Amino acid sequence: LRKGATVLVVDYEGGPAVTMERLVLDLGLTAEQMGRLDYVNPSSSLLTAVANGSVGSKPYDLILLDSVGEAMAMEPDMSSNDDGDVAGWIGRGVKLMQKVCGDATVLLIDHTTKAGETKGPIGSQRKLATVTGIAWKLRPGQGFQQGTAGHVFLDCEKDRVGALGNTTVRVQIDASKSPTTVTAGTVVKGVADGIGPEE
Repeated sequence: LRKGATVLVVDYEGGPAVTMERLVLDLGLTAEQMGRLDYVNPSSSLLTAVANGSVGSKPYDLILLDSVGEAMAMEPDMSSNDDGDVAGWIGRGVKLMQKVCGDATVLLIDHTTKAGETKGPIGSQRKLATVTGIAWKLRPGQGFQQGTAGHVFLDCEKDRVGALGNTTVRVQIDASKSPTTVTAGTVVKGVADGIGPEE
């Protein structure tokens, strides 16, 4: 949004109040920037919303869907643990929404197990297999909260393009002042700046 992009947020998780608070109060987005964002909090399943045009009716640069698990839970007779159901949901929901929205970049947020011991998100392996770009896994680093600073790590779990490989991005988040600032720097695991996956 700060670079002039148009964004669609499809929110099955937080609700409009939480999302707007994070974007405007925490990150300090301006009215002009927010004017290029469309927010949808669907009361129906994604397949239904895409089919009736209530989600994705014009071109966007980016579509953010939060989260895959909650969205799939809205689908009758579908399970996020079933390979066929996940493939069908991606094809008839996510990819159709992407096409309708001018082949926008799609960012899907999903959850891993609490311990994070397995590769990819909770449920079917098809979730990771259907990724045609890059899959990142967010990993805790130095904890932070409102009024403090810290960082998290993004580990590249899949790189269909082949440009990143075994890469970790350290994301510094400073919530000690308003607006919150987010700064990212690329780190190769276990090499740069002595930062490795154990931190």
